[in-house]
Amino acid sequence: MNGFDTTDCTDSPDPYDDAQCPGTFIGDMNQDIWFTYTPDECGVLKASTCDLASFDTDLVAYYAISCSEKIQIACNGDAPGCANLTSEMQFPVTAGNKYLIRLGGWDDAAFGNGELRLELVPDSTIGDECIDAISASLGANWLDTTCATDSLDAYDAAQCPGTALGAMVQDVWYVYTPDQNGLLNVRTCDRIDFDSDIVVYKGSCTDLEQIACNGDGVDPATGAACGGFSSAVEDVPIVAGDPIYIRVGGWQDGQAGKGLLDLEYRQAAAPPAVEQLTCSSDCADTATITWVNGGTYDSITVLVNGTVVDTVGGADTSYTATGITGTRTICLEPVAGGLVGPQTCCVVSGLTPPPENVNCDPIFGTTNVAVAWTNPVAYDGIEVYVNGVLEQSLPGPATGTIVTGGAGRDICVRGLIANCWSEEVCCEAGQSPGVGDLNCDPIFGTTDVAVAWSNPIVYDSIEVTLNGTLVQTLSGTDTFTTVTGVVGTREICVIGIIGGVATDSACCTVNTGGPGDPPITVGDPNGDGSVDIADAIGMLGYLFNSEAISCLAAMDVNGDDSTDIGDPIYVLAYLFTDGAAPVGGGPCSPDTSSLGCDDGGCG
Repeated sequence: MNGFDTTDCTDSPDPYDDAQCPGTFIGDMNQDIWFTYTPDECGVLKASTCDLASFDTDLVAYYAISCSEKIQIACNGDAPGCANLTSEMQFPVTAGNKYLIRLGGWDDAAFGNGELRLELVPDSTIGDECIDAISASLGANWLDTTCATDSLDAYDAAQCPGTALGAMVQDVWYVYTPDQNGLLNVRTCDRIDFDSDIVVYKGSCTDLEQIACNGDGVDPATGAACGGFSSAVEDVPIVAGDPIYIRVGGWQDGQAGKGLLDLEYRQAAAPPAVEQLTCSSDCADTATITWVNGGTYDSITVLVNGTVVDTVGGADTSYTATGITGTRTICLEPVAGGLVGPQTCCVVSGLTPPPENVNCDPIFGTTNVAVAWTNPVAYDGIEVYVNGVLEQSLPGPATGTIVTGGAGRDICVRGLIANCWSEEVCCEAGQSPGVGDLNCDPIFGTTDVAVAWSNPIVYDSIEVTLNGTLVQTLSGTDTFTTVTGVVGTREICVIGIIGGVATDSACCTVNTGGPGDPPITVGDPNGDGSVDIADAIGMLGYLFNSEAISCLAAMDVNGDDSTDIGDPIYVLAYLFTDGAAPVGGGPCSPDTSSLGCDDGGCG
């Protein structure tokens, strides 16, 4: 027993097909909950809420490759004799396979608690013999011959010469009872993972009469051979109420597996199919379709992935389909006199939708970036680009990767279907962290400064600047250097470099004036070591724009113990008209200049 309560559950968007359990009144699958089951041995699994739930339940079972890739194999709405319209279904299972069981309510008012009973009958396979044939319906029917045994019933390969009908090993039986006269197509074509054979009988299990067979089939929609030597039996006459028995086995020992058995009804005397169908799209969201009419039609129905999208005139021989994204199967179905002819189909690759929700998350303490995205469709492949260069080629189901050294770079992702690439979707990878714990220690009695720091990551290189000028380029792992020639008050910055991109700089300000008061270089108030036009401009900026200046005492070039317009005029005369040199100098102290030296920028 497996207890459940769907009261707080939400509706899952996963599709389900109630045609697989006709007449059982499967509903909306409201507020559904999921279970997973992996058997240790082959057998028949019964899943039931019969008399065990407080509300009207629905059940759907899937063979699961993954949560996103699964095949519906059974369903039930209301099981006979079960209270509260509860449910019960059974289906064959194979040891080691994963199965999903989905339990929901019939409508919005159907939710609550209860128990799901799972019961495995080992060493039993539904459909292993004719007497225990699986009830089949039109459309897709789950097929798994892995645990089946060989039936002894006779069959005649001479009825389907040239199709390589084989030994019919590990065969499974189905029974289909039509509700109207017509023709039945029975196919495993491109729907299974083994080399199959199909034999079709009428009558009863004690009096079987073979009426059709096929070994290696041809897809009637495309005219191509069925992949993997799978099978297709076409136009089997059927009569309302008379059961048809379908036997599916493997060509030789070792040929067993799983997939889907498709049953398709066709009206007798229906018009012939269209011919020479071609489709092209050039990876765009439109597809051009052309064909030759195989007969006289009243109209032609256009279907895309099984959904009717348009109806064209019976004499038309071309059509343009729009909204073609990803891989799409386009089919034409002729209609004449109220009868529907067989479909003819082609596969086209349209516009590939790009990945969605692309996110770049830098990994702390490294230059690596975790990149994640969601796939709106099933891709054949995915590519990741860094700064416009292909970095990684990934399988189509991938939804994430680690980009080494991706911090601070443009990272883009695109998806592939067939030969059609989507647009790239990019994300910002953030900036790599700068160095930390910076310390600048002037070396006593010199103009040298010992600089130390810590590296949170490994850089490609490290740059050191002095007052904005690059003075050293170091290894990306260095954590110490000595900066020489630091005169007066200067700013030293350390910058990590990754992929040619600078991180945030870490800076410190030092003063190497030495013991006592630093000297004054009168006429050099900006402290760059020379008297030039920049000093005059700096003086004017200080006087009239309130701009900062490194050493106020050094601005008094005419020695009048004041700073005014006379000082920049004095310097300009010295520089350009052979005027007198700046006066003063020596230690920066109140004894030297009444202006004082609190700024510490004298040098």
